[in-house]
Amino acid sequence: MKTRSIHVLLIEDSKMQRQFVANSLKTSTRATFKVSCAATLHEGIQAMTQSPADVVLLDLMLPDSLEDKTLARFQEKHPAAAVVVLTSTDDDSLGQRLVEAGAQDYLVKSEVNTRTLIRAIIYAFERRRNEAERLRLSRELDASIEKIHTLHGLLPICSYCKNVREDTGYWSKIEAYISSNTGAVFTHGICPQCFEKVKKEIVAANCKAA
Repeated sequence: MKTRSIHVLLIEDSKMQRQFVANSLKTSTRATFKVSCAATLHEGIQAMTQSPADVVLLDLMLPDSLEDKTLARFQEKHPAAAVVVLTSTDDDSLGQRLVEAGAQDYLVKSEVNTRTLIRAIIYAFERRRNEAERLRLSRELDASIEKIHTLHGLLPICSYCKNVREDTGYWSKIEAYISSNTGAVFTHGICPQCFEKVKKEIVAANCKAA
């Protein structure tokens, strides 16, 4: 069952390789793929800028780029892209260097088949999505910690009505301020000291209601 829609940018100058990738992705039952193609690194960088893809299939040997520079040049323009490298070189040390440099995976052209291609793309897509989610949660946590630090500091509070001045300059009830900055929910009651002060008013109100 297809549950994902993945936009793939294929940067590859070989028409045969482009056709192989397009035909392979059409057979997938795990995801629906949209494939965009570019024949040079320059075209690929421009295509990624105009319509960002979820995963980039990047051939290292392109008409306008040498093998050892291609990944770095692409990442210079699009550092957050999920890149799966395509290479004609069957060299484990090269593959390790590519992954260490930021590639999600690498595929040797002579060994790749439909199954390994689809798997590499989906894994790269999922890893990058998980990384983005972790980054989002980390930023939310940092923001929450900053709010807590603010609450632990000096609060600009009115000595008469006890309202608190927000960063925007507006004044809020202290309950509303704390709730909006911490998520705390208030329940209201009357403490014994205040009850003694307003007891007569409460009794009188109850008598009228009766």
